[in-house]
Amino acid sequence: MQKVLSGLVAMLLLLMGMTSHAHDVPASTVLLDIGSRQIGVEMQLPVSQLETALELPLAKEPEAAVARYAKEIAAYIEHHVQITTLDGQPYVEGTARLEYRRIKGSDWIVAHLDLQAPADVATTVFLLDYDVIITPVVTHLAFVSVRRDFRNALFGDNTQMIGLAQFQQVHLKVDGSDGSWVRGFGKVFHLGVQHIAAGTDHVLFLLVLLLAAPMVALSARWIGTASVKQSLWNTLKIVSGFTLGHSLTLALGALGIVVLPSKPIEVLIAGSILVSAAHAIRPLFAGREHYIAAAFGLVHGLAFAGALAGFNYDARALGLGVLGFNLGVEAMQLVIVAAVLPWLLLMRTSHLYRYLRVGAAIVAGILAIAWALERAIDLANPLTRVSDLLTEHTALGIAVLASVSIMCRARDIGRWYSRLLPAPRLG
Repeated sequence: MQKVLSGLVAMLLLLMGMTSHAHDVPASTVLLDIGSRQIGVEMQLPVSQLETALELPLAKEPEAAVARYAKEIAAYIEHHVQITTLDGQPYVEGTARLEYRRIKGSDWIVAHLDLQAPADVATTVFLLDYDVIITPVVTHLAFVSVRRDFRNALFGDNTQMIGLAQFQQVHLKVDGSDGSWVRGFGKVFHLGVQHIAAGTDHVLFLLVLLLAAPMVALSARWIGTASVKQSLWNTLKIVSGFTLGHSLTLALGALGIVVLPSKPIEVLIAGSILVSAAHAIRPLFAGREHYIAAAFGLVHGLAFAGALAGFNYDARALGLGVLGFNLGVEAMQLVIVAAVLPWLLLMRTSHLYRYLRVGAAIVAGILAIAWALERAIDLANPLTRVSDLLTEHTALGIAVLASVSIMCRARDIGRWYSRLLPAPRLG
């Protein structure tokens, strides 16, 4: 009877608090990043509620309070967050890291806590005990979600709600046993495919560089076309060089070994397109295209790494993420090359190929200049719609290229056949 009465009183207090302070009592947010051996917990805590729980003057100067009371706040959080296995084995806690944030006009303290799983224990299922702020402030709520979990294909772009921590309900079971490494690998592979499919600048750099693959240069001029075998060999070297370059910096960037600001990287990517476009018009490095592809691939790889920068996984999950993403990039890259290259080879001996090569290079160069100005000095890009149309109608562009190539080849065959026919007799 006593437990029933206690429960009724607690529920009454909770309802009263939620009614009278619906706009005054912001809820906390708890985000879990689940790796193979470690679980990261990010807690977004309203300063006004944390002040009540700790009985410390935090709200008056919240930004300074993080530094002033960091030790007390960290110790309190570490004491009120615990993860255990189903049979009660505790995870080993690290030290809470704190930062102040201003979110939607309110003051928040964001705490990060990493917990290591016991030896030979998987992180697929565990128990979370969480009562930060909740015990002293019975009206407080904390929404708990999984933000990142490789096995369940969660990469930070979406969260999966686990439950609500509140007064007398601070024990939550997190069960991700339905996931698998294969599922996560497939998802991150798909992310790599999407990144290239939507990355007009990456694709344009490679395709414009391929325009020169069937060409032969002499004295800084394009003078003719190579054989199919030589053209394929040139293409293989270009694609391999680009792959080697961006694979290296993708791994280094995703692992945090090489970190550069995004703006200069994006400007250099635009510059790479401009250089390849100029080369397609007039040879700048004939026979060495694969070296240029590898060099600029290093720059493109750092841009790819930006897509993985927020994964925040431990070593194993991040390693699989980098591998899966890179394979997705390679797969989509090969699909695009396979869809375009045959028609370039088919048209290469036609006089129309020169117009295609120069015209496509000029368009790519103009787009590259517009991107460079936009990314370097924030100048409005009037050609955004053009690049969007190129992405949206890629299939149509390939179909047109194929049709023109076939017609050029048919005309060449017709001319060759007509020369085999005997000359008509006169009289």
